[in-house]
Amino acid sequence: MHDIRRGLGEQVDLPALVGSILWHAEQFFDGGGAAFYLAQPEGLRAIAGASSVIRSLGEHIEANRGGPVMEVWQSGHALLVPPTADSSIGLALTPVETHERRLGVMVIGGLTGLTAVDAMTLAEMAPFAGLLAISVVNAGLYITARQELAERRKAEAALRESEERFRTLFEYAPDAILVVDGNTGLFVDPNANALRLYGLSREELMHVGPGIMSPPVQPDGRNSLEGAHEHVLAAMAGEAPVFEWVHRNGAGQDIPCEVRLVRLPASGRNLVRASVTDITERTRAQQALAAAKEAAEAANAAKGTFLANMSHEIRTPMNAIIGMTGLLLDTPLSSEQRDFVDTLRSSCESLLTIINDILDFSKIEANKLELESEAFNLQEFIDGVVDLVAASKLGDKPLNIAVSIAADVPRRLVTDSTRLRQILLNLLSNAVKFTAHGDISLDVSVRGVRRPGDGPPRYGLLFAVEDTGIGIRADRMDRLFQSFSQLDSSTTRRFGGTGLGLAISKRLAEMLGGTMWAVSEVDRGSTFYFTIDAASEPNSQIIVADHDGRFRGKQLLLVDASGPQRRLLSGHAHAWGLQTLAFATAGEALAGLREVAVDVAVVDTLLPDERHKDLLAALRHAHVPVVLLAPMARRSYGTGLEEHDALVSKPIKGASLLAALASVLGEGDAQPSPRVELGASEFDPTLAERLPLRILVAEDNATNQKLMLLMLERFGYRADCAFHGIEALDAISRHAYDIVLMDVQMPEMDGLEATRLIRRSGGPQPRIVAMTANAMDSDREACLAAGMDDYVSKPIQIRELRAALERSRRPIEVPPPPPQLDPSLVSTPTELEREATAGYRQLRDLLGAATADEIAALFLREADELMERLRLAIAGGDIDGVREAAHSLKGSSGGLRLMSLHAIAAALEAKSRAGDLLHAPLLFGELQRQYGVVYDHLAGRPA
Repeated sequence: MHDIRRGLGEQVDLPALVGSILWHAEQFFDGGGAAFYLAQPEGLRAIAGASSVIRSLGEHIEANRGGPVMEVWQSGHALLVPPTADSSIGLALTPVETHERRLGVMVIGGLTGLTAVDAMTLAEMAPFAGLLAISVVNAGLYITARQELAERRKAEAALRESEERFRTLFEYAPDAILVVDGNTGLFVDPNANALRLYGLSREELMHVGPGIMSPPVQPDGRNSLEGAHEHVLAAMAGEAPVFEWVHRNGAGQDIPCEVRLVRLPASGRNLVRASVTDITERTRAQQALAAAKEAAEAANAAKGTFLANMSHEIRTPMNAIIGMTGLLLDTPLSSEQRDFVDTLRSSCESLLTIINDILDFSKIEANKLELESEAFNLQEFIDGVVDLVAASKLGDKPLNIAVSIAADVPRRLVTDSTRLRQILLNLLSNAVKFTAHGDISLDVSVRGVRRPGDGPPRYGLLFAVEDTGIGIRADRMDRLFQSFSQLDSSTTRRFGGTGLGLAISKRLAEMLGGTMWAVSEVDRGSTFYFTIDAASEPNSQIIVADHDGRFRGKQLLLVDASGPQRRLLSGHAHAWGLQTLAFATAGEALAGLREVAVDVAVVDTLLPDERHKDLLAALRHAHVPVVLLAPMARRSYGTGLEEHDALVSKPIKGASLLAALASVLGEGDAQPSPRVELGASEFDPTLAERLPLRILVAEDNATNQKLMLLMLERFGYRADCAFHGIEALDAISRHAYDIVLMDVQMPEMDGLEATRLIRRSGGPQPRIVAMTANAMDSDREACLAAGMDDYVSKPIQIRELRAALERSRRPIEVPPPPPQLDPSLVSTPTELEREATAGYRQLRDLLGAATADEIAALFLREADELMERLRLAIAGGDIDGVREAAHSLKGSSGGLRLMSLHAIAAALEAKSRAGDLLHAPLLFGELQRQYGVVYDHLAGRPA
């Protein structure tokens, strides 16, 4: 047994140690076989012992299996199993356990005879069971210790590897990395890049800190030592500051850096890791980029100024040319002379279009084009655009322009109508330009509807402009929307243009929330599509046709060669209750008249066959009223024009056609169809009688001055003139004018300065309308800011001048009431003395009586000077002088808590800042009264 106990301290192999114990047990029990079953998760397993015993009982005994071994394990009591008829081997089994847990079962077998297996046998097994328990426990402790040791060694190896990895990263990081002691503010561990950055050795660097290795003051004016300390404290508080900082190396060179701080976990120490990146190159690149940006902005500004100047220099002579041609066309001319003047005017307008395109393109490129949102009626808007194209572009071309607006399109939209008009004008003008004959159609439909929150719904609208023109080759489509691009040189020679129109239109469509594209086929025509995103006006109705059915049961004969126009007019007629017979030629219509009686006929004057005369005669013979559809250029109608009852001008509007039908069919409430009178003068010689105005024209260009005087004469006015701003001021001082047409750029004194002086004067204020060849938005804003009331750009169009004159219509002027003083600015002497006493006492309590007396005396001296300055500035109309003196008095009186004086001075300053000196005398009078009370109180106060 002693040998076994000694082995317990030496053996670490549990099966071998158990086998040794079992061998001694077998010797003790005189050759009986022994075995030990160790507890496992799945049951009991024999780990050592006699093969005969193990074979008899089984090597592995599961928990749900019976038998003596499992019985002892489960009960914890020793057991004797005597030999039986089946087995001549007797067994003695005892549990192996400690005080805390059961470990297994020891078995002694091969005992024969009842006397061989008695209670004494079990008692003698107890020491061996104890030794087995000790062996199992010691083996477990040993294994645990070895596992812990292995894990500790593994952790130590991982820690060494991590430290080596960190040190490698630390030393070879691209940035300078340093550890800063938060308590001392010194570096404690720099890497190699930090040594290179600062130009110091490791030992030298560990005796300084970030504040020391910096210039005394940072570029933002902060003290470097204080700033570095604040950043380190922020990192210690858990923040991760990232900031730019200027360090100074050992050679005294300043290095711009980016610094990132983070707190390091350290037992008993406040450490912060600093990553410092040299951003010298980045700073240089930023400076170069900023310089390049400034240069580009300067170049862009120079380009804008050049374009504005170019616009002015070109528009100024054009103003005279276009205006004079307009006047010339209003005089009796021969047909040849009128043709010459028309050509001249057309050429000038083409040049004006080119200038406008270049200016718009430059504004878009510079992101200076701003959109404006306004509500407008879509149907009226499109009718106006189509009318403008027809009047200015269509000429004698046998073209039909049809407009179709889908039923679900809102009646009123909210978007930039000016830019939408520009897109439509460009596309329709191109369609007219590239289409010799046939049809042009404009269709508007809804692509989608969005309802953003509580706001009005937003519509995605699709506009399609289709023509039957020359079309575009497929290999040229990619150049369609490029700037300064024509499809080929022959297009430029044949049709002209800058190639900017479509590029501008597409950019405008994109700015309106959509895009633009086109499909085309050579000799078949093109369709240009564009989309916009627009809101509908609240409570806006959908555009619907007039379905009142006023002509229900009546038969309409429609004769029009244009398929799109026939469909459009048939739709209108159906909505009004008319039954329609539609034909493309006069011959077909004559054949139809033989079979069906009609009540009214609508006939196009551009029918392709020669039988239109016969058709009109047949209709007249049958007493059928005729409505003719005629282009604006009457000379293309041909003969037979007199044979009609009503005339509707193309492009056709539904309202015009409805009125014409109602007129010829005898509707009592209908208005007679207006007949188109082309060539009528745009001048209204009765305007001066209806709107009497005394007008002054300030214009330095003699030709333009003469033009303006002639144009105004055609409206019935006799205007005075001035050649520059000084003459305009002199004329206004001598006469009361209702309106001044003021050129902006004039010698001696320009229109802006003249306007400012007029507004500052106390005399009658005329309405001032700016006339300028500058077309930039900033020019308009400058005119309005100077005090002008309206704006017309050169070349001045007759209709624009007339509109400006009509906007000058003023109501009967009632003399303005004399200026009244705001009651809140009036204070009684008692209130003023109370304020002065309270202000003085506050100074005395804070600074002492002697200092308070000095401040009060200083205030009175300064106030005396400021009051005199105010008096002189008001008398001389010096707005800047009033503003500056009032501002100074406001500040000094507020410092003494003299709030009544402070309020009046503030009111004077506000009025002068707004350019209003009308109230200044009244305010100054009250200021003098109040200041006198305050002066007497402070100056007469006992020392």
